Amino acid sequence: MSVLVVDYGALSNLNSTATRLASKFQKRMGDNEGIIKNLNSIPTSRGNLGNAN
Repeated sequence: MSVLVVDYGALSNLNSTATRLASKFQKRMGDNEGIIKNLNSIPTSRGNLGNAN
């Protein structure tokens, strides 16, 4: 016979960590979008900047 032991405290900590990581990734995505927007606003006649984006 098997016994399953569930540590709800560990599950709660894991959930909190995943939520914080998701928040950090969302912020990073927003930061990157701002950088891309600023790069696109730089006037240039070269195609290198567009290729970099």
